[in-house]
Amino acid sequence: MKDKAAKQERPSRELARALKRIRELEEARQSLERERSVLRTLIDNLQDCVYAKDLQGRFVAANLAAARQLGFATSEELVGKSDFDLFPPERAERCHAAEQDMLRTGEELHDHEGPTVDENKDPQERWVSTTKTLLRNAHGDIIGFVGVGRDITERKRAERKLEQERALFSTVIDNLPDHIYLKDRESRFVLANKPLALWMGAAAPEELVGKTDHDLFPQELADKFRGDELQIIESGQSKINLEETTQSASGSIHSVLTTKIPIIDHEGMVTGIVGIGRDITERRQTEEKNIRLATLVESSLDAIVGLDMNRIVTSWNKGAENVFGYTAKETIGKLSSLFMPPELDDEARELRGKIMRGEHIEGFETQRRRKDGTLIHVSLALSPIRNTDGEVVGTASIARDITGQKAIQAQIMRAQRLESLGTLAGGIAHQFNNINTVVKGYLDVLLQSGDLPDKARLYAREALKGVQRAVDITDRLQGLSGTAQSGEGAFRLDDIVRSLLPLFEKRIEAQGVTVILDLLETPPLRINRAQLDFIFASLLTNSLDALLDRPLRVLTLRSGSVPGYALLELEDTGCGIPSENLSRLFTPFFTTKGEWAPMHTSQSQIKGVGLSLAVSQSTVSQYGGRIEVESEAGTGSTFRLLLPSP
Repeated sequence: MKDKAAKQERPSRELARALKRIRELEEARQSLERERSVLRTLIDNLQDCVYAKDLQGRFVAANLAAARQLGFATSEELVGKSDFDLFPPERAERCHAAEQDMLRTGEELHDHEGPTVDENKDPQERWVSTTKTLLRNAHGDIIGFVGVGRDITERKRAERKLEQERALFSTVIDNLPDHIYLKDRESRFVLANKPLALWMGAAAPEELVGKTDHDLFPQELADKFRGDELQIIESGQSKINLEETTQSASGSIHSVLTTKIPIIDHEGMVTGIVGIGRDITERRQTEEKNIRLATLVESSLDAIVGLDMNRIVTSWNKGAENVFGYTAKETIGKLSSLFMPPELDDEARELRGKIMRGEHIEGFETQRRRKDGTLIHVSLALSPIRNTDGEVVGTASIARDITGQKAIQAQIMRAQRLESLGTLAGGIAHQFNNINTVVKGYLDVLLQSGDLPDKARLYAREALKGVQRAVDITDRLQGLSGTAQSGEGAFRLDDIVRSLLPLFEKRIEAQGVTVILDLLETPPLRINRAQLDFIFASLLTNSLDALLDRPLRVLTLRSGSVPGYALLELEDTGCGIPSENLSRLFTPFFTTKGEWAPMHTSQSQIKGVGLSLAVSQSTVSQYGGRIEVESEAGTGSTFRLLLPSP
């Protein structure tokens, strides 16, 4: 009977295993179909033309951009066709020959730029950047080609426009009566216009390049010019409309109205000066026009705005368009209140009063409003504009956007505060650890006592739990002041995710969270594994906390690389972070969970002391990396971990 029962059960078990295998294969097929769908969606939404061909040059796959570029409504219509079906014979033969050369030599084409004519549209010349590589199967055999084409016509047109603008700039400065030049820190000429070259007795501006005033003027006069320029370079302050006496190549003495402006690079270093000299000996009657021109051409990077005495905009340069977002057409003839925050009206009146008294204002920091409504920090240089009678008739305003500088200064101050707090926290944690060790030791001895009453033993165990929690907190505090360790090996962020994610499976299933993995291989990092595990676990825990009781619970984990960094990104559809809390997110002991959360919410049930993110940010910064956060309350958050790759 037993043998008979065993024979009956065996087919049932085999059937169950077969059904399980079928389900697994079906799930794998569905997963593959989803991945293919996602990949297809991504490729079809690219603006670049992406396609694949077989060895005979027939299209086997293409995205919508490629199909539409060739005059088809769908990519399926393109499949099976070759260049001979699409282009004139001469062009098709060139493409075919190039692909055959690639097969013969194995040399692939990368970012090749060249002109082309789209016969399916208008016959205008267009430029395309083409990358074409060999397509291989899993065994390494060449089975076709993969091509990517990017339309760079607009870029080429922009480059041509830039060349035209440069030519126009040279034409303009060469035809201005003013002497315009650029010098380096050693007062050597780097650039000069034709009027200056003629003034100096040179046949062409190029003859002045590399020379100094000591090569061109008497010793005493050259020393004076060099002294003025050294003062500008050392102070970083401009000299506007300085009247000087100078000497031409013929030896005649002239009065020249000179403006010298320091050239400041992105690091705030003065790299040279721009000079504009105007001979006013016989042309003082054109002073108003010349002064305005000199003021407006001082710098093309800053916002240069001309205002009349009623605060109406009279001039608006390209730099002002970039800084404020308004075009000249939108501003000229309008009041400056268009880009002035209303709360700064009193400040504006005070500045206007100083200008009317003929005062110059430099390096005045304030705020202005862009067209999109955002406030920016600017450094203002204000100068009075005078007419030929010396009366103040307007204001020349030069505004430099220093919003980025302010942000960097704030980051530096925050880092300094965090470093100081880390040092203090480390010292406090060390002292508390000594106390915790003593208390924990006595509690352990007490619990080992055989005659300890049950109630006292219960109290002792609860006390021991409290001590252990105190130990955990002090360990995290010490992490704020710890030093980055080299680690025992190289670790990849995508491997860390795969190894640690299973530890959170039960919680993920219990919360009903859908996890999407988009893990690309990252560069190996020389970093302490325990620290890296802690950082990922902290970020993952925070994301799961944010997803509690949310209607949509999706967590996307991505890894990859960006120039110079390995990247790990956690994007959740959680409760999000209010904007006012973003700047405090990595501050030690700052938390919106537990007792700090609104009562009866899911976040109020989470225990936390606000140290994990602070410790993580401190550790990451020691390796030269950073943690970035993008979040919107009620929508979700994205935490982005960036660590320098070797």
